[in-house]
Amino acid sequence: MMTIFSRIIIALFVVCILVACDKIESAQTRNDFTDVMLDLQTNIQAKGYKVSRVQQVDVGMKKSGYTIAEYRVVFFARPDEVKTILEKYPEFASFLPLSITIYKDGDITRLAGMPFVLPRSGASTQDLKTMIETWEKDTADIIHQTAETSD
Repeated sequence: MMTIFSRIIIALFVVCILVACDKIESAQTRNDFTDVMLDLQTNIQAKGYKVSRVQQVDVGMKKSGYTIAEYRVVFFARPDEVKTILEKYPEFASFLPLSITIYKDGDITRLAGMPFVLPRSGASTQDLKTMIETWEKDTADIIHQTAETSD
């Protein structure tokens, strides 16, 4: 069970993101967290991305003495796109890899994509704009497909 402090931290995190962004793709499902996590990684790979890391946020919080439900950030990218960004647009390297947050909230498993407002607004070429639009669309598709598959 989440402590009041954990709920406040998560709420502040979400509010900060919402204030900074125009649109964040999100979805929820009542399915088991572990099943949703597997579906998420499968759907990421089905879109041609490679999962590069899964950050276990809850494990770090527990080590610091906080009680928090399952909470992960799944990082993913296409290696060729990372190479292109590093070579042509190194100022955009901080936006990679892409990420989707998945966390347990009571009986609900929630998914949320990374905000794309900053990279979208800073894209200087049509090629870069197209790449960012594709990432944004793919992230939304992955999130919604995962929620639908899981329900």
